[in-house]
Amino acid sequence: MVPTLFKFTEEEIDAIFGQQQNTLILFMKEDQQSEPWFKAFEEASKQHKGKMLFSYSDGTVDIQEKLADFMGVQPADAPTLRAIKPSSMSKYRFGGADDKTTELTVETLGAFIDSIIDGTA
Repeated sequence: MVPTLFKFTEEEIDAIFGQQQNTLILFMKEDQQSEPWFKAFEEASKQHKGKMLFSYSDGTVDIQEKLADFMGVQPADAPTLRAIKPSSMSKYRFGGADDKTTELTVETLGAFIDSIIDGTA
């Protein structure tokens, strides 16, 4: 069983890629967990449980660096929110080219999730 919100590690690879679970991944620095946008991400993980997995990565271990590279994220991009649909290997960026991760709210995250699920993202 995967927790509502988890740090991306080797143990979660199968839950995401092996089980083909749509996942939101917040790339951030570890010390940013007190930021309002992280708190919104945390709350959204509870409100939207079952729609997608919610994960975060600070890039401090090799597997997280590989994930960032796979998702097209550079260290200077943090904080940034991405989503992946492993079944089609489709990748999505929250806020488009203007990356509005620091403006993240439960409502905007819900709309982002819905757009991925219904195919309008």
